[in-house]
Order: sequence, then C-alpha cells, then structure tokens
Amino acid sequence: LALKDYQVCSGETQFIQRSILRMLSFDPQQPHWQDALHALEQILDQSGPNGLCSVVLLLDGLNETGPDQEKLLLEIEFLSRQPGVGILVTDRTDAVLAYGLPAFLPIRLLPLTVKQVESQQKFQKMV
Repeated sequence: LALKDYQVCSGETQFIQRSILRMLSFDPQQPHWQDALHALEQILDQSGPNGLCSVVLLLDGLNETGPDQEKLLLEIEFLSRQPGVGILVTDRTDAVLAYGLPAFLPIRLLPLTVKQVESQQKFQKMV
C-alpha cells in the first residue's frame, strides 16, 4: 500500500483499512461498506495457522505521508497489535526511528549490485 496517498486525505481515520477495501473495489458510498469494513476487521483480528499472522501489510513510504501523521501512526500501531497482522513499513530515511513505533525493529536493506541493476534493466526492456 503506497502511503503517499495519505497526503491527500491526511487526518483520515482507518486510512489503511479503507485503502484495502478500495483496492478490493468496495465503494465507501455503497450500503455494504460498513459490512465490508467489519469483515476486514475480523480477518485482521484472527491469527492464521500455528498462531502466525494471516495478513502481511507492506506499507511503502512512511516518509511520503506528509506532516500530519498522527492518526496514521496510531492506526499502524493498532494494526500491529492485531493477532492476524504482520506489518512491514518502508521509509527512505532514518526518521522512521523517531516515529515512536516501539514494537518495530529497524532493518537496512543493502543496495543492489551493478549486476543486479543491469539485469533488471534488461528485463524491463524485454517487457
């Protein structure tokens, strides 16, 4: 889920959950929206087999959300406590460490090698 879209509607509650439903083609103006939101909440609240998470959310670009992040960060914290949810948040800066998500562990990805970049470029030209 690209978090850059949060800039447009910063301050919206349940941004992540609402975005998931929009990607599944649910329309917030339709009468079944609240039912779909409730069903999604139930899925996120249930762990998968062997107690593992049943849904992994990749939240891309926390640094691109704009200055009003409070409700988004609260939602990320809330979702991270749900038994059925695993979360991976990306950020292009080290500022993510200051966001106050205490249960999150930072990792740093190694840069791609020149060979990997060239291989990807060749693949893109073929497509």
